Amino acid sequence: MGQADDLQLALSRSSSAKAHRFLVLLTTPRKIPISVTRLARMAGVEATDLFDIFKDYYHSQGLMTMVKALPALAQDVVQDSMSIQVECPRCEGWGKVLEDPDAEEKVKVECPRCSGSGRMRKAGDADARKLMAETVGWTKRGGGAGPSVNLNLNLGGVESVIEEVERASTSSPRKIASAGGAIVDVTPDEVDESGGGGK
Repeated sequence: MGQADDLQLALSRSSSAKAHRFLVLLTTPRKIPISVTRLARMAGVEATDLFDIFKDYYHSQGLMTMVKALPALAQDVVQDSMSIQVECPRCEGWGKVLEDPDAEEKVKVECPRCSGSGRMRKAGDADARKLMAETVGWTKRGGGAGPSVNLNLNLGGVESVIEEVERASTSSPRKIASAGGAIVDVTPDEVDESGGGGK
């Protein structure tokens, strides 16, 4: 599901007390190594808990990626909504047409559609214009509910969920920035390794 660093970052940014407990256990140095699976159990973290922790973490990462791309995306929307000059379909860009195609004498006159310029204005993309108008408040956004996604997952046990990070237990204490920007000290004074997990 993720690498060791992803696991620790996901735990540090979670609002779950069990996640913070797991992080403390995971980053506490020990003389005798303890598997990640057992540490998760000691913290009371089940497979569904771990899935939710990773889901929230990657969801926030995805949102941040999209937010960072908004300026470039906005520029694309503006560009798509702008009118452009295209070739006149009547005179095919020549600016002149035959006065009477059936006449023996072929007399060319100024194209009545483009006034002799050979070019015509084409309105920008309608969807892009609608999005811009709604975004800046010129028009009201359309109603309707957003898409609904239902996830049916067979998560199995903790072992199957975190098998890829089985070797993630670190050998030194760390301080990790929490979601609010504060530094979380994950070095406890004393850790109960008897198997009873805190909430």
